[in-house]
Amino acid sequence: MAATSAHHERLRTLDPYEFELFIAELWSRRGWETEVSQRSVDRGIDVIATRSNPFREKQVIQAKRYGEGNNVGSSEIQQYSSLRHQENGVDTVVVVTTSGFTTQAEELAGDLNVKLLDGESLSAVVERTKATDLVEKYASAVTESSAPSSSSTSQETSSVDTDSKEMGTGEAIISVIQLLLIAGLLIYAIFELLTNLL
Repeated sequence: MAATSAHHERLRTLDPYEFELFIAELWSRRGWETEVSQRSVDRGIDVIATRSNPFREKQVIQAKRYGEGNNVGSSEIQQYSSLRHQENGVDTVVVVTTSGFTTQAEELAGDLNVKLLDGESLSAVVERTKATDLVEKYASAVTESSAPSSSSTSQETSSVDTDSKEMGTGEAIISVIQLLLIAGLLIYAIFELLTNLL
């Protein structure tokens, strides 16, 4: 258990985009073909994972590198459940976090068929997949590139957590706009159908 906790803590040091890259590479090790969305056009989808063995399957993954105690809530799960409509042929929406989920988020995820993987479970997947070298690869890159003093490290962690929350709000706005566009298209299609019938 100590090893999984160590992985868990080291993954929290990654910046959000590096965490997405880590998740894509971890899924690749598990037999999936993965594609990391570009930051500017991800539409809320961080990683697209597909595999064809034993059958064709497609997952869209939302990767949330959150600090301890900053759990993913039910409003985020509701937002992420709509990701399946942004990509063709999606079987599963997966939300992976270095933190945890609120009780309400877990209940809503069950209702909306969103799969959840919290920090401890993610660390266990790393162990089962024998992917501790990936943790080392990504965490070492962070350590080498930034080696600041301990006081500036806590300030940077705090600002990264704030950025993650702001990204969540931006993603929520994009999802609402997309849902409104879909609703508008459906209303237009129904109007056209009724017009043609009359």
